[in-house]
Amino acid sequence: MTTNILWFQPEKLSESNPVFSNGKPITERSEREEILNRLMEVADKVSKRKRPWCGKVKGYFFVKGSFKETDERGRMLSFDFLSDNKNGEKALQQNLYIVKKSLNTKTEGIIKEYQKKTTKIKELIIGSLIFCLLIAIVLITTCT
Repeated sequence: MTTNILWFQPEKLSESNPVFSNGKPITERSEREEILNRLMEVADKVSKRKRPWCGKVKGYFFVKGSFKETDERGRMLSFDFLSDNKNGEKALQQNLYIVKKSLNTKTEGIIKEYQKKTTKIKELIIGSLIFCLLIAIVLITTCT
C-alpha cells in the first residue's frame, strides 16, 4: 500500500499539529506516534537543509516547505510531506486538496526545480540506452 504522510503546523497555536496518513486525519495517539516516527526518520536526514527543500530520501519523495496560509500571528505554516508514490508531486497535490491548503511560491519553485532535474536525468538515461543500442546494432551488423 502507498504511504503518504502530511504533517503541518496548525493555524491556531493552541491546537496540536495535524497529521494525515493517506488523506485521513490521524488522532489516535499510538498510531499518530508511529506515523510521526516514520516521518521523522526521513526528516532527520535532511534536517540541516533549509526550508523549502524537495527530493528523494531513503526511497521516499520528501518535501519540507510552507503553505500560503498563516497562523494567528501571521507566520507561514510549515509542513513536511512524505510519499512512496511513484508520482509524489501528484500525491502532495491530492493531500493539499484534502486539507484545503496551498503551497507558497518558494515551495512551488523548489518542487518545479526537482521535477526538471528528474526529467533531465530520465532523458539522459533513455538517451544513453538508445545510444548503446545503436552501437550494439552497428557492431552486430558489421561483424556479420
